[in-house]
Amino acid sequence: MAFRWLSRSRARDRVGHRCVDRRRGRTRDDGARSDDTGDRCGLVAGRSALTGQEFVLAVDGIAVPVHASSTVRQLSADQLRSVYSKRMTNWRQLGGPDRPLRAVLGSARSAAGEFFVDAVLDGAPPAARVLRCGEVASEVARAASAIGIISLRSRVPRGVRSLAVSDGVVAVLPTRVDVLSEDHPLLRRYNPLGGQVMSALGRSLALYSSIRAAQSAVERAGHFAVMLRPAPTSPPIVASDACRRLINGAERLPLSLRFNHDATGSLFESLAEHDLDRVVALMR
Repeated sequence: MAFRWLSRSRARDRVGHRCVDRRRGRTRDDGARSDDTGDRCGLVAGRSALTGQEFVLAVDGIAVPVHASSTVRQLSADQLRSVYSKRMTNWRQLGGPDRPLRAVLGSARSAAGEFFVDAVLDGAPPAARVLRCGEVASEVARAASAIGIISLRSRVPRGVRSLAVSDGVVAVLPTRVDVLSEDHPLLRRYNPLGGQVMSALGRSLALYSSIRAAQSAVERAGHFAVMLRPAPTSPPIVASDACRRLINGAERLPLSLRFNHDATGSLFESLAEHDLDRVVALMR
């Protein structure tokens, strides 16, 4: 059984899922071989191309911090790509004031930087000032002209807030419930992967990764565990008064119910199948 992370990015319409082989530093989105055993670990256009079995250990991703005084509340993945390729250089192009826009980024070799470059910039080098990873949010707090890229696990200092990001539909903030439901578009999964036939020990280990004890360890490590827990929710950035009245004060289960029509077993994609089991346990 191999452990890799699969980046699930909806920032580009043509590719919804990508696979990165961290041991070799190669990225493929066409289901190509990723190791000497012939395992295939590509996820393309939102469907699993795995020939084996996939389990979900945790989710992670990136956020886009800006100064708290910024009047810009949201941007699209295409706009974010334009900012970090110098096609947009003024906040006015994003609906803000007439002010130079200064993009900053942690090292492209960091987990957040590597994911951003791969998922949003399609591997192109970013046109941004490179800082140490821990300095990005602090720089945004100091400079109202700055915009940054940070890991969802990063501490956000006072004077900084995150932008809602859209992939062409609704702009979503990186709240816990929107991350776990995979509505936030800049996410990746951490997946234990197994072959079509797994040993009893290997499958037991993979299944263990989804129980509460293992998921608690995932949380202690700083990742977003995929435990199913109700959480307060809030209306979208753009919502009608009726929608706000309906949602305000409500709780939401962060479900990720997706289908996998290519599967030979369950019709549900791996995380959805486990989520259904968790719903049943929660309602008993």
